[in-house]
Order: sequence, then C-alpha cells, then structure tokens
Amino acid sequence: MKHQNQQILSWIQCQQSPSAPSAVPCSLPANVPINFPISTFNDFNIFEEYLRETTNLEAVCDYLSTVGGKDATTTTNRILKRCISNSLATKFSFFGKRQNKRAINDTLFKDLVIRAVKKSQLTATEQDVENILKAWLKHAPQRVKLESK
Repeated sequence: MKHQNQQILSWIQCQQSPSAPSAVPCSLPANVPINFPISTFNDFNIFEEYLRETTNLEAVCDYLSTVGGKDATTTTNRILKRCISNSLATKFSFFGKRQNKRAINDTLFKDLVIRAVKKSQLTATEQDVENILKAWLKHAPQRVKLESK
C-alpha cells in the first residue's frame, strides 16, 4: 500500500506544471553532458565533474528519486542499472583495493545514489545503500556474462 501511494504521488508530481516549484522532474536534466548508462571511465569522470555543481547534483538526484522500487534494494538496483553499464561496473569496487579496480566510495556518484534512494525510501540508511551498492558491483561480472548469451 505504501509503495502504491509513493507511485501515485510520483505520478501526480510528474503531471504538475514544470514551472511549479514543487514539481519533481520526470526526466533527466537537459544539460547532463553524457548519456546513460555510463559505459566509459571518461564519461564517468565527465559526469563526476558535472555533479560538482550543487544544482546539477540536486537536479539529477530529484530525477533519480522518481525511479521507484518497492524497497531500498530494488530502488538502488534500478538507479544503478539506469546510470552505469554492467561492463563499466566490473571495473569498480567499493574501496578499489582489489584487482586494480577503481574505488566508487570516494565519488560524488556514490553520494548521489545514496541521496536519491534516501529521498524515495525514507527508512533507508546510508549503510543500507552502501551494502546494496557493494553487492551490485560484486555481481556485475555475472550480469555481463548473461548479457553476452
């Protein structure tokens, strides 16, 4: 019931006039300099630079918070799937300590995901989202194998 209410509220907000101050954007801001899902480190770095501007971070966060999901896990996974390709995800780990992978822990992207999930899943904690992100990155190689079949 709570999930249905969130979906209805999200739909209502999307139907509001774009000039209304409380309207939540239903699409990605037009000035995002890359295409989703991000598939290269170069695009990831460009997106990180874009997120340094607080208004950009907030706009993308507002958009991603409308992705939805029945709980923190589903919401986090849907956001990650929308933002990062599985092939790029295989080159990240949470702390970047193994196999010369890049750390996602110290990125604005990680902060963006946490904020977006917490905005739509009010009971989600930062640690919850971090643990879900760790698992999602860990399973990226298996998703790549499934994609190639």
